[in-house]
Amino acid sequence: MNYWNEDIECMSREDMIKLQNERLVKQVQYVYDNVPYYKKLMDDKGISPSDIKSIDDLHKLPFLS
Repeated sequence: MNYWNEDIECMSREDMIKLQNERLVKQVQYVYDNVPYYKKLMDDKGISPSDIKSIDDLHKLPFLS
């Protein structure tokens, strides 16, 4: 099994942040759409997936502290 992924391991910091942001947005949307517990937490705090645009918005998520 090969654990080395040259594309990921060698990407620039800028590209890494872009990838993290893209994955975070997708994950938050997925969780909101598929996990009732997290949907309720977000709804109760008035947060929608569209409020999360980057890793800088992590503090808005009610289930992270």
